[in-house]
Amino acid sequence: YSRDLGPWPKNNMVASDIGDCARESALAITHWQQRPPFDAEVKARLERGNKIEDLALAELQQLGYRVRVERKPFEIKDKKGRIICRGRIDGFIDSGNAGDVPFECKSLNPNMYERINEEADFDRYKFFRKWPRQLQTYLYANGIEEGFFLVDDCLGHWKLLPVRLDYERME
Repeated sequence: YSRDLGPWPKNNMVASDIGDCARESALAITHWQQRPPFDAEVKARLERGNKIEDLALAELQQLGYRVRVERKPFEIKDKKGRIICRGRIDGFIDSGNAGDVPFECKSLNPNMYERINEEADFDRYKFFRKWPRQLQTYLYANGIEEGFFLVDDCLGHWKLLPVRLDYERME
């Protein structure tokens, strides 16, 4: 595995890393260099997740969906114009007249896959709570009302979980 997976310097929040604890989020920015790099197992899982994501997207295209994967970056700024959060969306499906629908791909262990059937299910697990925050941030930043998770079980099965922008949760 050749890609450098950090830790990297940060000067603001990253949507994929919005945790439960504000202190943890602040320390991720102010003391980023103390964060340990990913070990070989995590690197391998991330690489496998990328391959699974590519397969799921190819299957969506084979089903006739127009999929754009461009990792479109976004920024959210405060009232003074300072960047407070950045991120990138995995892709979009062209829904015709309704416009592009953003999606985020996630791979789960098959046992967890069976337990996640809607956005709220992610909140039951500490590690997965970040994911709805991530997608809510993408929706908010782009002024889009709906998106979805494409969730894969690492065994060739996937499902789409719709997500509506929730302004209260976004705050």
